[in-house]
Amino acid sequence: MILVLKKGLDQRRIDDVRERLQQLGLASESAQGFDHMLVIVAGDASTMPAHLFTQIEGVQKVINVSARCPLVLSTTGDNFALAGQATGLVSELPLIIAGPCSVESEEQILETAQAVKQAGAHALRGGAFKPRTNPYDFRGLGDQALVFLANAGRLTGLPVVSEVMSAEQLGRAHDYIDVFKSGLATCTTTSC
Repeated sequence: MILVLKKGLDQRRIDDVRERLQQLGLASESAQGFDHMLVIVAGDASTMPAHLFTQIEGVQKVINVSARCPLVLSTTGDNFALAGQATGLVSELPLIIAGPCSVESEEQILETAQAVKQAGAHALRGGAFKPRTNPYDFRGLGDQALVFLANAGRLTGLPVVSEVMSAEQLGRAHDYIDVFKSGLATCTTTSC
């Protein structure tokens, strides 16, 4: 569950919202959204009446987050390791992975990695290989992007996530990437 707070709340009011959640037995974390402060509620609040959250002073809106992809999202509290760090899927606060759709240069991914780290994200993502429907579209930097990603991850201490679309790309990316995002190529080798 995500609570969208009213604009202009000072830190004391934000802390009051989080304290009320703690009284309800829920852990939370605040995060700055684009134009609103957000409070991310950890754990299952689905059995609690919605008015408990909408009536908290300072809350503008409540967003319920459900498991829309039950085969992808564990609902049993399983843990997994991201670059050796155990991460809970249900009982922990959300895992934040951020970065550009496509790695376009070494400078771009280094600047992005530093911003991602400073913003508090847990991992860096970036596309090295780009799926495309038009053979003239940007294909990604490929192996060069893998080197840039690995370097940015090493310099910031962030695990790196990137998409691979074939077993051949998986083999090439193995030594550079911590987490593989699986994608399927939508074109044949003759049309790409």
